[in-house]
Amino acid sequence: MSAVNVARVKNATQLSAFNDETNGFVWTADKAVDGVVPERSPEVDKCCSASQAQLQGFQVYIQNETAGEKIHVYNNTGAPFPDNATFAITIEPVRNVTIIRVERPTPNNIITLCEVEAYEVCDDGTYGPTCSGRCGFCQDGAACHKETGTCPAGCQGGWKGDLCIQRANVLFNKTVTLSGGEGGALATDGCTDQTTASTCCCSTDAQTTNAITVNLGGSIEIGRVFIYGKDGLEGQLSGFLLYDNALRLPRALLYNSSMHAAINGIYDVIINPHVSTRSLIIERISNPSVPLTVCEVEAFTVCPAGKYGDTCLEECGHCLDNDTCHGIIGTCARGCSAGWRGDTCKDACTNGTWGLNCSDTCGNCVNDTQCDVINGMCPSGCAAGYQGVNCTLDCVPPQFGDNCMSTCYCTDNATCDRVTGACPSTCQPGWHGSSCSETCVGSTFGQNCSEQCGNCRDGVICDVISGDCPNGCAPGWINNTCKTECNAGFYGDNCSKACGNCADDVICDPASGACPTGCAPGWTGNSTSCKTECSSGRFGPNCEGRCFCANGVACNATSGVCPAGCDDGVIGEFCHIDLNRAIGKASNQSSTYFGNGFLWNPSLAVDGDWTQSNATISRTCSQTDLFDEAPSWQLDMESVSRIENILVYGRTDMLGSAYLINFTLHVSNTTDVSGLDLDYVQTGAYGEGIFNVSFPSPVLARYVTIALPRRGALCLCEVRVFGDCADGTFGVACDGRCYCAGGAACDKDTGECPAGGCSPGYTGLKCDTECNGGKYGDTCLQDCGSCANDDVCDHVTGRCPNGCSDGWLNDTCQTECSNSSYGVQCNETCGWCKNNASCNHVNGSCPDGCAAGYKGKLCKEGCANGTYGENCAMICGNCVNDTVCDTYSGSCDLGCDDGFTGETCSTVEGQGGNPDGDDDGVNTGAIVGGIFGALAAVVIVVVAYKIYMKRSAGRSGGFGGSKKYDPYQTESNGGSNSNMSQRAEHEYAGIDDDIGYGSFKVDNTRL
Repeated sequence: MSAVNVARVKNATQLSAFNDETNGFVWTADKAVDGVVPERSPEVDKCCSASQAQLQGFQVYIQNETAGEKIHVYNNTGAPFPDNATFAITIEPVRNVTIIRVERPTPNNIITLCEVEAYEVCDDGTYGPTCSGRCGFCQDGAACHKETGTCPAGCQGGWKGDLCIQRANVLFNKTVTLSGGEGGALATDGCTDQTTASTCCCSTDAQTTNAITVNLGGSIEIGRVFIYGKDGLEGQLSGFLLYDNALRLPRALLYNSSMHAAINGIYDVIINPHVSTRSLIIERISNPSVPLTVCEVEAFTVCPAGKYGDTCLEECGHCLDNDTCHGIIGTCARGCSAGWRGDTCKDACTNGTWGLNCSDTCGNCVNDTQCDVINGMCPSGCAAGYQGVNCTLDCVPPQFGDNCMSTCYCTDNATCDRVTGACPSTCQPGWHGSSCSETCVGSTFGQNCSEQCGNCRDGVICDVISGDCPNGCAPGWINNTCKTECNAGFYGDNCSKACGNCADDVICDPASGACPTGCAPGWTGNSTSCKTECSSGRFGPNCEGRCFCANGVACNATSGVCPAGCDDGVIGEFCHIDLNRAIGKASNQSSTYFGNGFLWNPSLAVDGDWTQSNATISRTCSQTDLFDEAPSWQLDMESVSRIENILVYGRTDMLGSAYLINFTLHVSNTTDVSGLDLDYVQTGAYGEGIFNVSFPSPVLARYVTIALPRRGALCLCEVRVFGDCADGTFGVACDGRCYCAGGAACDKDTGECPAGGCSPGYTGLKCDTECNGGKYGDTCLQDCGSCANDDVCDHVTGRCPNGCSDGWLNDTCQTECSNSSYGVQCNETCGWCKNNASCNHVNGSCPDGCAAGYKGKLCKEGCANGTYGENCAMICGNCVNDTVCDTYSGSCDLGCDDGFTGETCSTVEGQGGNPDGDDDGVNTGAIVGGIFGALAAVVIVVVAYKIYMKRSAGRSGGFGGSKKYDPYQTESNGGSNSNMSQRAEHEYAGIDDDIGYGSFKVDNTRL
């Protein structure tokens, strides 16, 4: 049977499922086909619930379909319960099954199953648990038993054993005839005793020609024969010949014993090829005459064609011409097919050999691979330098490489290396590479592909050798290689076309003929040729200018000048400014006619083209449907506009008047004109189809409505609306703005202001250009001040939008900081500049450096660490008790240390004493010196005070007047007193411009 359980995970059903509340799960039908066989108790594995009582007496039925016949195949009633709880049920005869049913006939009983497995039977010819066993040789070709492999009716002739896979002696007990003598039956009695005492051997009479014939009783395929001789009587068997069928002449010689030696007195006769025969004949011709003695003759049949071996499971090898191998030993009677060798022809040729008997040598295969063992061909082709069916031929120049498939192109057709393709010198033009086998690519050609192709038509690659373009040149180029550009003034294919009229006499593009700077005045052609003269009403470069000359006369195509002036409603030097205020405005009509392949949209009546020719050609007119019940057309000026007159243009072709005669016109500020009085009704002759509707005084209106008082079509080629602009505006649409001096009105057409000029902040003839370039005011002649962030000032007032840059004041930021101030809004106070100079009004720096006693970028830092003087470059002397000297003069306020004297305490005492050494009495010199010193001190104080007052008067926010100087005031009291805290450092300076702040402190000061 099959090793595969075909019932696993198949659909399973049951009448009901037991809900096992104790163990907490439901015993559903699918658990019997889940492939799980419990190893522990079912309750633990949760795959089923089984007990003997719940399965005893079960019955098994099979069905081929759901509603088919239910066939009973197993009855468990009274059967013992196996120890392993497994029932192996064999169904005989074999049946096709769709449904397996397991039932217990006793009502109200539980039936439980742990697993149901089903296995298919083996196919005919196989047997065993996995159907891997092959049936033997059953009688009449019957199938063996699917499980055991035994043959139901025994074995075929020539085979024996339980499985019929052992060869049987087909000569056993067959009839034997001797040429003379008796006892022939002993040769096939199954006794192979060869001893001298054997009594189971037969012998013919002593004759010159002796024969033993075995009759097989029918035609049997014989492949092997054993002939047993008797010990000591070898001479009575040796030299025999073995023939087949005695009834067939000439007889076929199967074996000549004189060419073989017996082994242990036994001749092993391999009949190759095997024969189908009815008899075997053992014959010997002897002189002198001796008997022919044989103890036993055995013969064995062969396997079916294509098989051999003891059990016929071996496949034949590759016999010559597909011969069948020997059915027992597998040898090929005529040898092996090409590519194979060995006794059974199963060994492929190796080591570079092929063909019959592997006698041929492989050619030169790529990568030294083994050639095909049958035909000698190389599977991956020939090695470089070789070709031919078997890769045995050298490449023929100029071929080289693998299979000689590559071609080299050497200069002068020299022979390249047949393996690498290397040329002895250089490559031919058009080729490159180490083997001169790569053609030029990427638009290159010539020797070593060093030249670039020209400009070939359609981008085609040029000839790799000559560089010639196969399909000719691209437009703009000539000659074979297409590298020569057209001569000046010519372009196109073969440079056969002349350039048009390009602006500024520029040469046209040699390929397209396009003029790079456009057409010369008076010519057009979409800049591709400039060969078409301007049509009537057009002029200038590329005919882009429009002119509307009086009486429809054409303007000069080059200059645009109208010979007889401008048409109605048109102004300008070239009659190019249409004063029509309706151009491009919104419009609608009661219906829209579709004819001649296009829509006659309402916008065509306000497109600025008042051509009146046949509308079917020019397509410049609007039109309603031919049978419109109330045809009308309406213009929306988009805002209330001043309207002085309206020109209405109809068609001039034969049917033109029918589409406009007797039209009516309304001007209004509402789209619904029903009930409003008509402003115009056309009467009289149609004439040229141009109707001027004028008003006694300007009308302020938004909508213009034109209608026909009848059923039919309304056609309008153009509706032009004219009106004066409001003061301060000008232009065709009154959308220009002018700013004239004193609010005067500018020219309504040109925008030019009268003689008074422009309002402040504006310039130009139309006074519509704001001052720029940092200018403002009247005639834009005033310069903007220093605005913060480099802003541009207001073009009218000059004011800076975000204030002034550092160092500047007032609205226009044109006033520098003063009174010793600087920075943003001049809020910073200058430091102590040398010579009482003012600091830079922007950054506060002192032009000549700091005054004595101060330092730093802004000269606001006093000297420190025992320094004084300009830039604090001087070192103090020897002040008493190491006090700090005056930072301005360097003097010691509390006197000098012992042993030092002088204003800065830098002179050692005794070095400047009385040379006479007169120490007695009153020192007159000292008294006189003291008096003069006191007077000098008073003078110094007065002078210092005057210096201070003079400086204070020159500073804004000075410290004179009613202000009291507080020597303890700090910067936290406000920016205006920032200098006070710095000046407090010099409160005790004897000679300083800080003297005289309402109280003069002289404590500890020497005068």
